[in-house]
Amino acid sequence: MRVVIKPAGLFMLIAAFAVLCGLAFWGRPRPLTAGAKAPSATTDLFGGGTWELLVIAPGAGAMKERVDIVPGVSEPTRVYAVTLLKPVSNPWELNIHLPTSAAVVKGEKLRMTFRARSADAVPLVMNFEQNSEPYIKSVTRDIRTASEWGLHTIDFTAQAGYAPKTSHTTLYCGLKPGTVEIADMRLTRRP
Repeated sequence: MRVVIKPAGLFMLIAAFAVLCGLAFWGRPRPLTAGAKAPSATTDLFGGGTWELLVIAPGAGAMKERVDIVPGVSEPTRVYAVTLLKPVSNPWELNIHLPTSAAVVKGEKLRMTFRARSADAVPLVMNFEQNSEPYIKSVTRDIRTASEWGLHTIDFTAQAGYAPKTSHTTLYCGLKPGTVEIADMRLTRRP
């Protein structure tokens, strides 16, 4: 009996072999190479993203972004100056938000830290939630600001599991007209 493999069949065999070899090599965990570091609990789950402004009430607010020196931060950092120009019906009608770039496991302990100041003593509401209906919230916390930079730390536990980009942190800025500056925002896992 003679087996004849046509060019298309040969191509399929090579492709299948390549896929299996790829899965065998890249599909399994490998030990860290010398000098490589494992992800730490202090890895920022935002992944260096840029916060975005959401204004639901037209003309109610604006945001300016700059890089500046902030006391307590070792290097220049992004500073977001959010201004509520006129009162809004709900505090979330003016907010800044950023999706979580990493997956979050239900029951995981998280820590949100940021610095804020406001000469107008504009209060904030920090919220971590699913970024689609039913908007399952893990934490909602009221934040007071002062004219000097203050460090705010909020520890909480994830109430649901989230795939990357399916949860977000929001800072509601629609509680009182005025300007609030926010900087050095980080979301990390905690022991």
